[in-house]
Amino acid sequence: MSVLTVVRHGQASFLAEDYDKLSPIGERQAAALGEYWARNRVKIDAVYTGPKKRQIDTAAIAGAAYTGAGLHWPVPVVLKGLDEYRVDEVMRRYVPDLAAADRRVGELRRAVQKAKGTPALPIAIEKLFRRVSTMWVQKDFDARDVEDWSQFSARAREALAETRNHGRRGAHVVVVTSAGPTAVALQTALGLDDVATLELSWLVRNTACSEFLFSGNRFSLWSFNTTPHLSDATMITYRRSGVQLLLEQFVERLRIGLPTRGLHGLPHQVADDGGLAALILLHLLGIRAQHLVDNLFERA
Repeated sequence: MSVLTVVRHGQASFLAEDYDKLSPIGERQAAALGEYWARNRVKIDAVYTGPKKRQIDTAAIAGAAYTGAGLHWPVPVVLKGLDEYRVDEVMRRYVPDLAAADRRVGELRRAVQKAKGTPALPIAIEKLFRRVSTMWVQKDFDARDVEDWSQFSARAREALAETRNHGRRGAHVVVVTSAGPTAVALQTALGLDDVATLELSWLVRNTACSEFLFSGNRFSLWSFNTTPHLSDATMITYRRSGVQLLLEQFVERLRIGLPTRGLHGLPHQVADDGGLAALILLHLLGIRAQHLVDNLFERA
């Protein structure tokens, strides 16, 4: 059996002018991954990346840390099919019309506009993003000018199949991509429907490893969303949503000795030290806890 390790890129620059750039945390995440593989003498036979800078740079930084320990890092092969889905383009093109046609999208868009210049903006954007992306996957509106979910998942599956087609038994192949193709790999292994696959993509941590066993036509999930290289809890990040930003604010306030009570943008249920501590606990527990956090913010 061979192993395919699918890695999500390091944290990108959310709300910056150029999102497709690793943040300082993202760079440290990538280096930690390479150091972890080197420390554990993990043999890597082939490396593939998507075409985005954040994907290529994650592989490059991890590779530099790996080769720094005297180990061989294969020359990465860039595959366009490992690029992320195009919902950002959907958001730009179609949200104005959707806001007029769909009451909930309209409410969420107005909330984003109202939150501009405030700490509540990331949470507002996250809610709008999830609503519109779910509608896009379900084809609830006509987005014919943008790659649709079925086209995205087909090219991601094709690219993932290409990474497994190198003729060596017992090989270890690393793919550095984004949350969407990672979720498509899970869909392929587990037979998930499209909406469940989309929702799973929201939970993939930056530089998390999801491992799959493959041989011939067999493709099986071995592990999902693991970050053994990130021993510091503050380094565990998602898409830097509103929840993540608040957690970062909390940790920073603790570090410099400022009070944490009443951080702006928090729902009243967690606007105290105990509530924030509970949020961090849920954050560290992983996938199921993230659903609870999301639901809490939905009620805010």
